[in-house]
Amino acid sequence: MQARSHRGGVLSPVLFALYVNDIITSVENSGYGCEIAGKCVGILMYADDLLLISVTCKGLRWLIEICEREMAWLDMQFNSCKSCITRCGPRHKKEYAEVFLNGVPLRQCKSFKYLGIVFESGSKLKIFLAAKRMKFFRAFNHIYSCMGTTSSPMVLCHLLNVFCLPVLLYGFEAVPLSNANMATLESTWRVALYKIFHVRDKTICCIYNVVWIFSLLVLLLILES
Repeated sequence: MQARSHRGGVLSPVLFALYVNDIITSVENSGYGCEIAGKCVGILMYADDLLLISVTCKGLRWLIEICEREMAWLDMQFNSCKSCITRCGPRHKKEYAEVFLNGVPLRQCKSFKYLGIVFESGSKLKIFLAAKRMKFFRAFNHIYSCMGTTSSPMVLCHLLNVFCLPVLLYGFEAVPLSNANMATLESTWRVALYKIFHVRDKTICCIYNVVWIFSLLVLLLILES
C-alpha cells in the first residue's frame, strides 16, 4: 500500500517517520502477521511504501483496519489505486472474498513491485526477472549503438560493468535468489558479452566474466551475513 503525504519540506522525512512509527508498532503488536524466525512480522515499511503480511485474509483485513485507523488519526489515507493484494502458497489459486481499503476492493494481482523488485505469486513467492532483463538490455543496447561496433571491447566491457550491471543487480542483496534466478542473471550477462565480442563461445569470453563472478560472490556474501 502507498500512503499519501505532503512532500517538499526539509523536515518532512523525519516527521513522517515519527508519525508512522505508531502504525508499525500497532501492527506488530496485533499478532496477525506471519511468524518469521520466531518473531511475528506483519509489516514491512520503507518511506511511504508499506507491505502487509498475514497468514489469512481475515488477518489481513484486521491489519488494514489497524492501518486505516492510525492513518485517520494522522489525517492521512492510503492510495487505493496504487495498492493491490497478492496471495501465495498451496491455495494461491483458490477464490477468496474481496479485501477492501478505504471502502474500495483491492486489485488481486499475480505479481507486484516493491522497492524496485518484481515478485510473482505461486506456490512460493518468486522473483520475476523479465523487467530487470529488459532494463539491462535497454541500457546496454543504447551504449552499444552510441559507441559503435568498432569500439574497443575493453571500453565496452567497462561501460557494461559501470552502467548496466547495477541495473541488473539492483536490490538483490536484500532478497534470496534461487539457482534458476542465478542462471538467468548469468545468461543475461553472457548475451551482452557475446554481442561485444561477436562470438557464441563461452571460453573466449571467460576472462571477462571475472567482474560478473566477483559481483555474484559479493551478493552471496551479503545475503549470508
